Amino acid sequence: MESKYDIENVLKYFYKISEIPRMSGKEEKIADYIVDFAKERNFEYIRDEYNNVIIIKEANKWEKKDESIMLQSHLDMVCEKEENSKHNFETEGIDLYIEDDFIKAKGTTLGSDNGIGIAIILSILDSKTIKHPRIEAIFTVQEETTMEGAKKIDLSMLHSKKMISLDNMNEEELWIGCASAKIFEYTIKGNIENNINDKSLLKIELRGFLGGHSGKDISKKRGNPIEEMGKILNILDKKYNILLKNIYGGRKVNVIPRECCCELYVEKKDIQKIKQDIKELKKRMQSNFESAEVLINELKDMESNMHFDSKTTKEIIKIINCIPNGVYYMDKYGNPLVRSVLIESLK
Repeated sequence: MESKYDIENVLKYFYKISEIPRMSGKEEKIADYIVDFAKERNFEYIRDEYNNVIIIKEANKWEKKDESIMLQSHLDMVCEKEENSKHNFETEGIDLYIEDDFIKAKGTTLGSDNGIGIAIILSILDSKTIKHPRIEAIFTVQEETTMEGAKKIDLSMLHSKKMISLDNMNEEELWIGCASAKIFEYTIKGNIENNINDKSLLKIELRGFLGGHSGKDISKKRGNPIEEMGKILNILDKKYNILLKNIYGGRKVNVIPRECCCELYVEKKDIQKIKQDIKELKKRMQSNFESAEVLINELKDMESNMHFDSKTTKEIIKIINCIPNGVYYMDKYGNPLVRSVLIESLK
């Protein structure tokens, strides 16, 4: 294809699709927009039951009429927001603003993965001046979660032997490979009790971690609050009689978590010692992750005193500490070659 890069047209489409809710599994509205785009220009299109969309634009002024190129992007985006944000990703678009030379979003993720890919493809399809072969534009769904769109899309009617995926992080670069991903679910059989006797309920919160993309940011040593919470609980469990009530952290399987919270019952006589231990652990943690915050509070008047028994508490702590996190090793060029399972979400 031959063309001057039309950044204004690309940004025009990026702003348009940013107004449309497109969380994974809820891509109906963005699929409607892509279909309407094709109808308005009399392009051949296919929309399947999963909301995958394919648009065909025939070659214009291209010498080799039998050639074709496939352009691919995904319709969904990572839906993450700041803790105090009331944004509803199912019903609301992204609130964009410009700061210096950057487009940013207020209180949420920007959606440039893969919104900018969609915008580039639409800009190419919309152009009346680009010299190109037959274009087969593919827009898949649920890339950020299950990859079901790519797994179930029917490509049997397409001709292309070459594909360009517009799902890259850096402009003017071509990648010839990518990492795979797997999601693991851990299930344990445990026991729940309702007998707290002479115990108090403490809430420990780890906040302020930088988070990031579980792929491109995994080697930046930003820390994982779930992993750090596991270390804290392991130390406390060895010194005191603790009973876990709950633990939760992370929101998306492809986002490095920024916070983790847990509630646990402890002996009243141990409260001050535990607070002092956590204070020391906080110093150690902040020496590695400066932005990290550690909060501990005593809770009262809980509606339910249900908690895991001692054996189940130990099993949960063991699992958290056994799951690998981060990069196994780097190659001689500083690239992470083998990633372990990233602990992204625990409920």
